[in-house]
Amino acid sequence: MFVRQFLAYSPFQLTNPHTWLAALKAPTVIQPAFNVLLTVPFGFYLRTYFRRSWRFTLVAAFCLSLFFELTQLSGLYGIYPRPYRLFDVDDLLLNTTGGLLGFGLTRFVLPLLPSSDYLSKQLQVRAKQVSTFRHATAFVVDWLVFFLVSSLLMTIFHLHGNLWSGISTFVALGLVIVLPELRWQRTLGLKLVRLRIGTLRAESERPTAGQLMLRTGLGYSLIWIPAVSSIVISQVSKTGFAAGIVGIILVLTLGVIGLLLALDLLIDVFRPSHELLFEKLSRTVLRAE
Repeated sequence: MFVRQFLAYSPFQLTNPHTWLAALKAPTVIQPAFNVLLTVPFGFYLRTYFRRSWRFTLVAAFCLSLFFELTQLSGLYGIYPRPYRLFDVDDLLLNTTGGLLGFGLTRFVLPLLPSSDYLSKQLQVRAKQVSTFRHATAFVVDWLVFFLVSSLLMTIFHLHGNLWSGISTFVALGLVIVLPELRWQRTLGLKLVRLRIGTLRAESERPTAGQLMLRTGLGYSLIWIPAVSSIVISQVSKTGFAAGIVGIILVLTLGVIGLLLALDLLIDVFRPSHELLFEKLSRTVLRAE
């Protein structure tokens, strides 16, 4: 089909050089070209890193393209009520061709790149570094899992209101963060980036339950402080004036604590050598495995 569309709609004329550039900019060329380029790195990666054959690359590139097309056909696996794009057989051909093209180009590009031994040594050095990116990635993964568990609790048990929302937050926080840290010194997010919680004193020393609880309480304060505040606010209207004043003071105090910890995290983004407050107070640190 893309060949037929090129012949029918492209302004290209072999005898007229003025049409060549316009033809390259036409959608009939750009769309097929980018569908080929999409999987060129995939074929390159399979050959250089995994040492796979061209036959394996052919099948893998086709399966990758099929995954793209089925994702579109299924409406993102049911998120949308119908397909949001067409299942295009041409894309299967073009993406698979791109994978094979990347495989073939490896022979010409590989001599220009550093050797695999050099890259392995550099990766080993980086694996021991606890970068801000690895730290942030672990936090984002844990936050997403926490949000999913909290939402499931609210849905399964038909919970409504600020009080139950706060309670489900604490339950999800315990299941996703506290229990894994107490048991394995790492959450799912930390496991994915190959990090674990250790102490400042010795690399092999296991942190105590108190250290882990303090680290979690301060480190995830931006999650539980809003939950506590929502619970307090939901109960203030049901209490007397004095209790209401105490509740407001508590909410303001928690807000100030959360703001300080948020600023501390912001500083860490711009200064990777900065020691986070919750790590300093709990005497814990993230270590690479």
